[in-house]
Amino acid sequence: MLIPLCVSYAVRGQAAAAGAVWNGDAKIWEIDEALVTSRFDALRPFLPRMYRPDRRPPYIRPHMVPQTSWGKNLRAVLTPDEWKKVKTHAYQAAGYRCIVCGSKGPEWPVEADEAWELDDQSKRQTLKGVIALCPDCHLVRHWGQATISGRTEVALAQMQRVNRWTRTQAEAAGKEGMDVWTARSRHHWTIDYAWVTRVHGLTITATGLNQAEAANRELVTKAEERATGAERSWLNHLLR
Repeated sequence: MLIPLCVSYAVRGQAAAAGAVWNGDAKIWEIDEALVTSRFDALRPFLPRMYRPDRRPPYIRPHMVPQTSWGKNLRAVLTPDEWKKVKTHAYQAAGYRCIVCGSKGPEWPVEADEAWELDDQSKRQTLKGVIALCPDCHLVRHWGQATISGRTEVALAQMQRVNRWTRTQAEAAGKEGMDVWTARSRHHWTIDYAWVTRVHGLTITATGLNQAEAANRELVTKAEERATGAERSWLNHLLR
């Protein structure tokens, strides 16, 4: 079996030296699965997570930011040009392929996903990076959006394919993701954007932070307006 690789144009020579082969028809770098273990050290930078022998599933699962942090994303606190710089860097580094499964979307190749680490003890939400995901893997991460938009079947199928899970396992991951999100949404979080300064030299300004706060208020208000009955009571409970 041939495995798709995430190879940026700048390091294509390094990938070729590791044994990767360019498929000109499909416009993709590939490696024979039989070579992965013996050449893993050289291939490590290019292998999507689901094909890395040093990783175990889940390779992708729901990981939603709390409702109290909605809108306070990196895109909100940067200027449009700054955000374009950050996401383009992530796309190029991955060779415009998903770093989890190696796939590309049918309309656009990849989307930018902010990787956050949430410390439940300190209630600190720390940005760890911006990564390239295909639309289906990105949908899994944003499980709430998948539910609201009626695309849970797409997200479930992707979790099954990538993690090599059963339907039951995928459904359990979705439920767990919602349970964790509900618990975390009862709290306000301190958000650490230092990664973007350290990696890209960009400074988060007071204007950007104010924009993020405004975006959060708008998104929460829209969610409350959309909810009715039991859903409204549930949302109000989260914000107490």
